[in-house]
Amino acid sequence: MGLCALFAAVATLLFAWPNCAAAQTIDALNYSLDVKPQSLKIDTTRGPKTYKQTFTFTVINTSKTSFAGLAPSCQLFDIEVFREDSSGDELVWKWSKTQNFCDKMTPVTIAPGVRWQRLAIWEFAGPSLKGGQYKAVATFIPSHGKVAVEYKIESFVVTTE
Repeated sequence: MGLCALFAAVATLLFAWPNCAAAQTIDALNYSLDVKPQSLKIDTTRGPKTYKQTFTFTVINTSKTSFAGLAPSCQLFDIEVFREDSSGDELVWKWSKTQNFCDKMTPVTIAPGVRWQRLAIWEFAGPSLKGGQYKAVATFIPSHGKVAVEYKIESFVVTTE
């Protein structure tokens, strides 16, 4: 076997191994997403007032073996917020859009019973958002696991007489 072929075989094993391990325990990962505040009222008439929602994304390994996964970059998760509409869901925010990530394959290990948790904060101006039903979707990139939470944002207009 030539040196190039040997190197290619070793590289394939090194990159494939975490994915094989992940496939064994992927069903044992439990995903949850907490949105605070879950019910938000925004004033659409005031200019610079900003609002904030905090997303807590949790992955728990409920298996008796470690989860070993691999992400194609340093980005391990993402959170997207959609405004639900009869004509389709409209993406209004994506956490990763304002982030920078390295281009390096990143191994991720979660031991049995361990909780992997990340926070993301969305800040927005009241007038820039419509009231209605929203859905937040979190993705754990090493397993492609997703969880979604629906919630409501109510907009109101302050009237002066």
